[in-house]
Amino acid sequence: MNILSIIIFYVINEFLDEKLVKKNCQWIYVSHDPLSEDDIENFIDRIINHKSPEISIKFEPFILHVCCRNLDAAKLMLEKAVASGYRNSGLSLGSSKIILAVRSTQNLEIPIVVGGNLLVDKKYLRCICGLVGEKFSENFERIDRFLTNIESCLDLNTQERPKSKKELKALERLNKKLMYDKLKSNGVLTRLDEKESGHESDNSFEEIENLF
Repeated sequence: MNILSIIIFYVINEFLDEKLVKKNCQWIYVSHDPLSEDDIENFIDRIINHKSPEISIKFEPFILHVCCRNLDAAKLMLEKAVASGYRNSGLSLGSSKIILAVRSTQNLEIPIVVGGNLLVDKKYLRCICGLVGEKFSENFERIDRFLTNIESCLDLNTQERPKSKKELKALERLNKKLMYDKLKSNGVLTRLDEKESGHESDNSFEEIENLF
């Protein structure tokens, strides 16, 4: 979990040197730590004196994507994330993966220079930097809460709930299906009986098991 918040002063200019540009942006300053008073004054001067038609200040909070073992684990971690303050978190269910996105709504993006004109004065710039500093502190506090809340979920000594006979049977049939698809795609099986619906018969699964 090394993805932290960043404060970014950036310039939008399609004529900038390509070595300094990322998606038509030149990053004037990037930090994973709050700015000191001296840093704030120095970068305010850089913004005011920087010759660019467009400048904005952007803050991005902590974000984490987790590939979960199963739906129960995903739901549990989602509950922990929301309880930690990441109320914008959610699940993405794919064909073979369950992805949990842990995220919040702390994002901040404020235009400072538009059309080559500075929109605000130094006092307002200091106010924005102070606001970003507060978001930094809240971001780290939220990360600490999240780590504490999921500590029990990461306990390697915690035993999983024993699977029922129905779950074990379903898992066994799924494994047979996966073996069938793999062997068929590799050309190992040259002839398999199939039902009229197009699904494999039990005889096909027995043939697969006999190969191992």
